[in-house]
Amino acid sequence: MVHKILPFLALICHAALSNAADASCAWSSVKGASFDLSSLAKTFFVEGGDIDCTQVIEQNYTYAFNPCGAAKVDPKLCDDVDSGTAEDASVLQYDPKSGGTSCYPAGRVGLQEFGLVDNTDRSKGIKVTFNTNQEQDKCHTNNVFRKTDIKIFCDENAVDPDTARFTVTEPQGPKGCQYELVMYSAAGCPTECGRASDGTVCSGHGLCMTDTGLPDDKTDDTAKCFCNNGWKGDACASAGESDHNATGSSLGGAIALLVILFLLMIGLGVVLVMLVKQIKGYHDDTANYLAIREDGGEDGSF
Repeated sequence: MVHKILPFLALICHAALSNAADASCAWSSVKGASFDLSSLAKTFFVEGGDIDCTQVIEQNYTYAFNPCGAAKVDPKLCDDVDSGTAEDASVLQYDPKSGGTSCYPAGRVGLQEFGLVDNTDRSKGIKVTFNTNQEQDKCHTNNVFRKTDIKIFCDENAVDPDTARFTVTEPQGPKGCQYELVMYSAAGCPTECGRASDGTVCSGHGLCMTDTGLPDDKTDDTAKCFCNNGWKGDACASAGESDHNATGSSLGGAIALLVILFLLMIGLGVVLVMLVKQIKGYHDDTANYLAIREDGGEDGSF
């Protein structure tokens, strides 16, 4: 009976862990922007490690990461996964040539923290910081826990993240054991920016940006779609005249700007002409004065 209960309990624990991972995919703690990373609940891979502008060539590693759950790799590539000590690792750093002996968790599910990739603009994307807390997670070089920031920048058209744009760096320098993974995805755009049926943000007809707007506009101070000319709606999916969110170039505004510049140039030209005339007048007066003085000096009448 005990043998039957244990697998059942294990299944319950696994389901609980999965639900916790799913719950960690959403974040809405910042005003005017919320994020849903559930579409990124899969394992991605990126290779890197050598830091630019250093004399030493650092070793390259492969990083398996899941922004919204546990990363999955072949147990033959990671002895920690094979031994069951990295089943909850959201980030794994490993050397595929080591036969699994050089593999380390660099972030664990349940230890993540959320933030913005740019604290001055919530529409730029979301940052997920994964921490570690087990002894085997510490770096051998400085005995600190490994930590990874996954920065997911907003790309309105990247429904499927472009793996060619993935990068990995060590902001604290070599052997700092703090890693930064960068990716571009539509999931990095706030959910306040509408989606088309194919998942593209603003339907490919606008940009997801923060609307600082006017103080008396209650819809402002939030992320939203700014539609190109000829498109409107929350997701820029409707054809028509641009609404107040339009980001396309305005011919009327351009003409007005050109008129103002033209008038300024005319005004500057008038000022320059008057200045030249005034200088010439001063020059003529001086010349006349000198001529009169010379004439007066000859006959003694001056």
